[in-house]
Amino acid sequence: MIEQILQMKAEKMKLPSTNLELLQDQMGNAIFFYNYARHIDQQYEASADKCLDKVIEGIEKVNGTCIDGLADIGTGIEYLVQHSFIGGDTNEILGDFDKIFL
Repeated sequence: MIEQILQMKAEKMKLPSTNLELLQDQMGNAIFFYNYARHIDQQYEASADKCLDKVIEGIEKVNGTCIDGLADIGTGIEYLVQHSFIGGDTNEILGDFDKIFL
């Protein structure tokens, strides 16, 4: 039963977002998809990658007015690295955030 609910949620989340301003939602979707792919259905890793790409692209367009949202996204990226969903050095990955916060 839980797997069916998660699968329905995953299918719904794969639909294109109509509001790209919600980078936090895209980060949450990426975390969900990476976990779902690891534990239930590996094909959802591609969806996770797409969500993370949207976040990265969106960050490039954000200015310092969304600092709270950027902190949430930074925390999400740290989570993904710490749990080996993505590789890299978070100090390097989040270097662009430092420029916005300073």
